[in-house]
Amino acid sequence: MNRRTALYILLALTVLMLVDGKYGLLNTLAPYKHLVRVEETEGAGIDPGTPSAEKSGPLEGMLGPGEVLKISNSFGHVDVNGTPGTRGVQLSYSIYIYADSEAVAEAYLNKLDISAVRSAEGVDVRLAEPVERPEGVHQVRLDISGSIPSEARVEINNKMGRVRVQGVGGPSVVNNAFNDTTIKDIHGNLQVDAAYTNLDITGIQGELMVKGNYGSSSLRNIDGNVLVKSDFRLTSLSDVRGDIEAEASFGGIKAKEIAGDFKANGAYTVIGAKNITGSAVAATEYGTVHFQGIGADMTVDARRSDVTIILDQAPDHRIVLETQNGNLTLQGTLSNLQPKTGEAGKKMVSAVIGAGTHSIEVRNVQGNISISHPPHP
Repeated sequence: MNRRTALYILLALTVLMLVDGKYGLLNTLAPYKHLVRVEETEGAGIDPGTPSAEKSGPLEGMLGPGEVLKISNSFGHVDVNGTPGTRGVQLSYSIYIYADSEAVAEAYLNKLDISAVRSAEGVDVRLAEPVERPEGVHQVRLDISGSIPSEARVEINNKMGRVRVQGVGGPSVVNNAFNDTTIKDIHGNLQVDAAYTNLDITGIQGELMVKGNYGSSSLRNIDGNVLVKSDFRLTSLSDVRGDIEAEASFGGIKAKEIAGDFKANGAYTVIGAKNITGSAVAATEYGTVHFQGIGADMTVDARRSDVTIILDQAPDHRIVLETQNGNLTLQGTLSNLQPKTGEAGKKMVSAVIGAGTHSIEVRNVQGNISISHPPHP
């Protein structure tokens, strides 16, 4: 194990010690903000100073329904809005050169070209730059903003900067890093890769796939299924009318008001799910799991993690619980279920409450299990 890996583990364990037994579902993830916060460093999508030279201009074209605006950019900000009832692309650009002197910057600026090229799929926008930058040119920034038809879609690849997209069609793709990424009102599927960013997505009329390490994600009002993959990241989801599948490490997954099923796998991760219409499944090592208001089956496979389940509804479950080297606690109307001791000191409960319509299966190693009904105030 190298020193960096050891440090990550130490940080994660420290956070989990603070979390354990101290916070409820909505607050459990709060300490992780310190672990996964995006640190804004010089050059990370932020203006590097006063430009030595700059120029601006328009970019125009036509896009039909389902056609795509492609933007490829290394450094800068992108802001695209969908406009109903039009087929015109109305964009503007600004190029900024940061150099040792105005003369060097102006000379290099004259060698740059930006174009909106028509292709079979739509319009492709990019900055044409010489293979090598001359000595004395430190940075080139390209900002693009404007409107496209709302029935068109986007494919944005922005390596460093701020990105905002609103009111366009799908399937759309947004890749961005090192600054805020905001996406609203997409009429179709959406795929996002946003590393080192604070990601805010709301109003997706389709399926959503989100990747990206470090930072935070807020995903709200999604009509379809959601897939999340991340490390060192805090992700919150709410008002999802589909299933959720999440994989995370060194971070947190918080979900509430979900109309479908919930499934999460994590390591060194806090997993929370509240008010889930369907089933809830979690697998974790060195983390915590907190379920409340789950409408169907619950399954947890945990190691070195604490598991808490709160039943809002009257118990009507087949219950199978097992923990080794941990405590097993049942509270409220379940307090009459006394754990038994099995092989190697395992604590176990196996019972049917009511008609046993749904199941609760929790297996844990070196972690605690707590189930209660009714919920405590």
